[in-house]
Amino acid sequence: MTILIQTDPVPAEVFAREIRLLSPGTAIADDPAKVDPASIEAILAWKLNDGIAGRLPNLRLVCSMASGVDKILPAKDLASHLPVVRIVDAAQALAMAQYVVVMALRHVRGLATFEAQQRAREWKRIPPPQPYTFTAAVLGLGGTGKAVASLLRQVGINVVGWSRTPKQLDGIDTFTGTDGLATALGRSNIAVCLLPSTPETAGVLNRETLGQLRPGSYLINVARGAHVVEADLAALIRSGHLAGAALDVQSQEPMPKDHALWDVPNLTITPHSSAEPPAATVAAQLLAALEQARAGKVPVNAVDRTKGY
Repeated sequence: MTILIQTDPVPAEVFAREIRLLSPGTAIADDPAKVDPASIEAILAWKLNDGIAGRLPNLRLVCSMASGVDKILPAKDLASHLPVVRIVDAAQALAMAQYVVVMALRHVRGLATFEAQQRAREWKRIPPPQPYTFTAAVLGLGGTGKAVASLLRQVGINVVGWSRTPKQLDGIDTFTGTDGLATALGRSNIAVCLLPSTPETAGVLNRETLGQLRPGSYLINVARGAHVVEADLAALIRSGHLAGAALDVQSQEPMPKDHALWDVPNLTITPHSSAEPPAATVAAQLLAALEQARAGKVPVNAVDRTKGY
């Protein structure tokens, strides 16, 4: 049997090498046209295009190479009975939490102001804020959201949380629903987006919701670009309601040179690089899920396809 790897822009060989180390006898392909379709038992993918899964009669499993499955589930010929699994990695969650904390502290400690003063050769002291005078709304309270909330609290930032379904975190006020989102944002001057990408969360951060943040607030998005209405974000930054934002994800990736976001002041753009699971972790979880699927079991980390995560 064969594992088909469709991980562009990450080269297939990055994952193939790790799969071979763990399972030397496993056949691997990166082009479904070059192997017998009946031999393909699993797909490892970043994005699953239409016309692939439906031609594979012995397909048992589709595995995302990341924690999200939003580029896999839309495939029109993905049979409803097929398990789709995602990667869950504590190290990746910690790396993403580090990114969030770096960007949050950049805002809290006013580094943009000091950088501007340096460019102007101006030596001017500004009193630092006291710890726990800023509050971050963490939107999305899965494993990564919990890691982010914990690290933010450790560096002196208050945290409130919001999620689609009720969650309980020790020492953190959590909310759900439309009214809960307004409450969480209204209490905060930092918003951190860690939501899954679903039709319900598309455009959730727009002129209305971002406007519910306190004046001078800051947005950090490490989820998906589709969560943010970028024109609304730019307008709120230019109006002064938002102090700025850090976007590790954008609606168009890679961003073209003429993209409007490049010219928005006080905006930090990074190329979807806040965190990613190691290829060895991906390979191990893929092979474990495949063994579970072969045994007729629901694989660990299988997503609820009705929810999209």
